[in-house]
Amino acid sequence: MTPIPLVILEEHHEAFILWHHAVRGGWMGPAGNVLLHADVHADMRLPAPGEAAPPPDAELADVAAWVYERLDIAAFIRPALARGLFRRVYWLRRRHDARLKVRTFGPADGSDAWGALTPGAGVSNEIRAAASSAVEWIPLTERQVFTESGPVVLDIDLDYFASDDRTGGTLDIPVTRAVHDTIRRDRYHRLRLLLGGRFQLVRVGRRHFIRLVPGAASAKAEAPHPEEVRRRVATLGDFLAANRVSPGLIGICRSVRSGYTPMESGRVAEEALLEVLGDLYPLNARTIDEVLRPSGPP
Repeated sequence: MTPIPLVILEEHHEAFILWHHAVRGGWMGPAGNVLLHADVHADMRLPAPGEAAPPPDAELADVAAWVYERLDIAAFIRPALARGLFRRVYWLRRRHDARLKVRTFGPADGSDAWGALTPGAGVSNEIRAAASSAVEWIPLTERQVFTESGPVVLDIDLDYFASDDRTGGTLDIPVTRAVHDTIRRDRYHRLRLLLGGRFQLVRVGRRHFIRLVPGAASAKAEAPHPEEVRRRVATLGDFLAANRVSPGLIGICRSVRSGYTPMESGRVAEEALLEVLGDLYPLNARTIDEVLRPSGPP
């Protein structure tokens, strides 16, 4: 059997780089693919308005530069939808809110922001048609049946097995004591006016920080026991086997640098996941750094 390309990503916006590389290397089609996204988070945010996305025939280095400059770690799927890469997205989670329903995303969904992501002139009719079509987005759990029979793009975030939204959702910016005290005393400081409760002033010993808190504050998660992490990995493996999921491409995102996956849990999950996937499929594994290194064909 032909080995399935598996690429380990440091953070999840790098998936867009991987998919661009995969199309050029023939690992996935240029349009109309199916994405199975195993992640605690939906990652369906639109990027902030700015420079238009590189065209489908852009050099990998140009795409990577755009991704690292323009995309955050929750805004990489929608640009792929706007390019027509996927016709259907399954968001796989161990548990979903029962109120979450199937919905569609498409050109009418993102106005100007969506338009800046669509492919420009000179693309094939296949890509143009896919980019102008609505995409079905389907919440899925491991207890449900996955009905896709053809090749899928399998995208797994290690936070699926151990997630820490408190650490991953905050950023500490070091500042001087003078700046810290100025903000604390000034009730009309622009940070207060623009961010409100989305930032905190923090002192650790003699060091001072502005802590950005993008969402609602939550309790710091306790990292699960390594055996629980391995059990969760095995359960995902059982789901893939029982549903005969046939990936043409696999991406594994560590999410350790951003803090969403605790470091030790991530190490355990990655080791166990590679073992489980290796038992299911023939694999050709590499890292995103190896993909970005200009050392030959994909």
